[in-house]
Amino acid sequence: MNTIHITFVNLAMILLVGITLLTVTNVFMRVFLNSGIFWAEEITKMLVVWFTYIAMALGVKQGLHMRLHLLPENKPDKIVRALNILKDIVTIIIAVVIIIYGIKIIQFTSRSIMPSTEWPSSLLYMRLPFSGVLIASE
Repeated sequence: MNTIHITFVNLAMILLVGITLLTVTNVFMRVFLNSGIFWAEEITKMLVVWFTYIAMALGVKQGLHMRLHLLPENKPDKIVRALNILKDIVTIIIAVVIIIYGIKIIQFTSRSIMPSTEWPSSLLYMRLPFSGVLIASE
């Protein structure tokens, strides 16, 4: 799993660099050259969606998301274990929902086409099932 984790961290970095370069290049071309890259917004949107779901899955794996500490710090070990099991169960349920509805939205959007690139709209959401699997494998 560490290899997969490191691969997705590197992919997230590449996507972030791609988003930045594409956006800066498109803004430069629009402002200074009075023309732009006609497909840049669609590709940037796709990269942002992919980056978001990769970052979400990595955040779950590393425990980077916000937490609420409602209970006192000094809890008995049995309660800590029970709460950790509950957290894991809820995380798996959320991951399964992301996988199931990710597959459904991919099927739903596979018939529509993005206007500039003429790629299937489902490419935007292909990341959902993979994120769900990565979250569940935490």
